Amino acid sequence: MDRPFPAYQGDEPYIFVSYSHEDSDIVFPGIQRLRDQGFNIWYDEGISPGASWREELAESILGCDLFIILVSPRSASSDNCLKEVNYALEHDRPVLAIHQEPTQLSPGLELALSDRQAIFRYELTEEEYRNKILSGVRAHIQQGQSVAPSIQPVASNSAKPILIGAGVIAVAVLAVGILNYIRPSEVVTEATPSAILREEQAAALLTPAAVDATPSIAVLPFVNMSDDAGNEYFSDGLSEELLNLLARIPELKVAARTSSFSFKDKDLEVTEIASRLKVTHVLEGSVRKHGNQLRITAQLIQA
Repeated sequence: MDRPFPAYQGDEPYIFVSYSHEDSDIVFPGIQRLRDQGFNIWYDEGISPGASWREELAESILGCDLFIILVSPRSASSDNCLKEVNYALEHDRPVLAIHQEPTQLSPGLELALSDRQAIFRYELTEEEYRNKILSGVRAHIQQGQSVAPSIQPVASNSAKPILIGAGVIAVAVLAVGILNYIRPSEVVTEATPSAILREEQAAALLTPAAVDATPSIAVLPFVNMSDDAGNEYFSDGLSEELLNLLARIPELKVAARTSSFSFKDKDLEVTEIASRLKVTHVLEGSVRKHGNQLRITAQLIQA
């Protein structure tokens, strides 16, 4: 099916649409309706001739006001779609998942979308679907708020958002503690001692160490200590979020996820891992989830 219109190029708010090209016959009428409602749409059919595909794609994700992933068995198995979703999440773009049909998500996509809002098109009448997507998109684009309450969360278990929220808080606490440990001369002004970590608590948990001229760290995948093997995605996700937070610190060298995660389930000394990754510090930990309770432990090691 021919593309319905050129991808948006301009300074006004716009929506980035991620989808499988095999679904074009379903996708194009949908994005045409959104455009008819006055929304600007960017999709990868619109990359200008001679442009670098990766650069223009990345810039378009960074500049969007809403990232929509159209979920189907084809897009769920697409490495490109997964990369686009992860890139949007890493750069704090609001993400809305629209499930076109019942789909078994890959582990990576399931993890990426676990705490995001979603619309399940196949469970709605055509009128209900159009109303929900319009209200959700308007909430993001026009009001700058989160997706409208009428859009249902992906998770049906009410405890899951609570646990994810606890995990996010834990990641923030760990990031602040690590930052103060590796860079003791600097103060993180955004976090008050009572809200994040009291100085004496951090001192009790972390042993002072000499600051390397170029501080560096590797975040190993946290070990899933729960009986449920499905929580492996949750523990890996926390590790990735922490790694992404630390990677935003310009003066801190962070080992790449692929390199760090290659040591998962490997019985090696921390010093050997640090040597192979060429880092001064290694962070390891575990996650134990039982019912609605979540316990996260972490150990920062100067290698």
